[in-house]
Amino acid sequence: MDKSQYNTMQASIETQHNNAWKFIFDSWHCNDWRPIPQNIKLTLSLHNQIGMCNGMLVTRTGANGSQEFINRLNSKRL
Repeated sequence: MDKSQYNTMQASIETQHNNAWKFIFDSWHCNDWRPIPQNIKLTLSLHNQIGMCNGMLVTRTGANGSQEFINRLNSKRL
């Protein structure tokens, strides 16, 4: 492989990574857990169960647990 092909390949990989992170940053502030599309998980080497919720990359179980914790805190009266 010559240097120009290598540079083109590296630029393509970098563009894919940048686009994947852009998708996550543009859509991760959601109140409900959302799965991340499989192609983005593969591009970023993320675990298969990872999704987005409240500005975090988290599993559905983790999102449900944090929501339950927040609900318990909000239900307590000071």
